[in-house]
Amino acid sequence: MPQGKQTVVGIFSRSGKEEYPWLVNVLRKDANICPRPFVITNSNASAFREAVGDCDFAILYHSMNRGRLNIADVTDSLYDEELGFLSNTLGNDKVLVIADDLEDSSDDAKNRILNSQPTIRRAARGIFLFSRADKRDNNTIRIKMAPIIVIITAAVIHKWTSKNYVSLLTHITAIACVANAVRRPSPRNWAFAFSWVAASLTYLTDPPLIDRLGLSESCIPPAALVTAIAISRPHWPRMSL
Repeated sequence: MPQGKQTVVGIFSRSGKEEYPWLVNVLRKDANICPRPFVITNSNASAFREAVGDCDFAILYHSMNRGRLNIADVTDSLYDEELGFLSNTLGNDKVLVIADDLEDSSDDAKNRILNSQPTIRRAARGIFLFSRADKRDNNTIRIKMAPIIVIITAAVIHKWTSKNYVSLLTHITAIACVANAVRRPSPRNWAFAFSWVAASLTYLTDPPLIDRLGLSESCIPPAALVTAIAISRPHWPRMSL
């Protein structure tokens, strides 16, 4: 992760941030993490989607103070749509669920939740349980939060590394296409050159636009491979009727 760039961790919940100050405080102790609470309501779906787009990682927080552990897949579940959107937008490796204010935060309790609300297992990296007793002991909080910090850091480093690789690949392909067009000028070769130069300049000036256009890590490497084959074989692909 680049020096000086904080990881924006959205904390999405129907509870206000005043209900989980302990979580915000623990995350803030890591200088690389910037926690950003967001209250989900029934009328702010557009603001929710925009907030998710500004995050590197997301925590879906639910408190038993609301009465039930109804996160997903159950009657009157609170976060079916939101959990799906977080997973689809950020990737399930960059989403965690925290269930707070429980009476039981054991592994058995976690397994019961995952079995009864299977969307959590599919849409998130995991669920972490915190009881009222846990929060009365700072050492317990520190120990239970440690793997969460590790997951956040590892996921964001992987994302940055992947994007850095794709950016470098885009620049190299653009240079190769321009060199090929200068050496063997043709409408076809200049079309390759202009397309890749545009992508390269976009990475330099407006990287988020790449994601908005759907030109992600899954698209650019195969496109670069096809381009490399095409410029190395002037008559490829050869079409016959």
